[in-house]
Amino acid sequence: MTLVKNPKTGTKICPKSERDNLNRRRREHYKENHDEKLWQRRVYREKNRDSIRLQSQEYREKNREECLRRQRDYYATIVGHLRSVFNNMGQRCNNPSNKYYKDYGGRGIQNKFKSLGDFRDYIINELKVDPRGLQIDRIDNDGHYEEGNIRFVTAKENCNNRRNSEESPCQQIL
Repeated sequence: MTLVKNPKTGTKICPKSERDNLNRRRREHYKENHDEKLWQRRVYREKNRDSIRLQSQEYREKNREECLRRQRDYYATIVGHLRSVFNNMGQRCNNPSNKYYKDYGGRGIQNKFKSLGDFRDYIINELKVDPRGLQIDRIDNDGHYEEGNIRFVTAKENCNNRRNSEESPCQQIL
């Protein structure tokens, strides 16, 4: 190993340690500046929140048909449909202002899937079902939305798996 004289200090150093120091300084510089840029973006968004919201609203109004078409196309896919189902499950279980909360979250029923990705993977890879045109159903009505307790069924089948089938609006479907 050869030592090299540092031109600034006049001391002899190992070239490898000098490279390591340089790389460390570069990483620190990048981290400081990267964090600063993220912070600047966040501050900009907070200061201009109203104008950004207005721009988005104007864009949606101007391109209403295009936005609606994209939304329809997305929710027509399996991934889009599962997102809608997952969000509705969360609302029924977690949002007291949801009209069905008393039947789900109010009874202690929870959505046990950690994320939309987990839910989507379970439906696609484990159940291997195309859920479009079907309804999500809990096999055990007192159980949670979790692996092993959900399935996708037709509206008629779903009506047969209710707590109070006498008051059920399912007679219209049958």
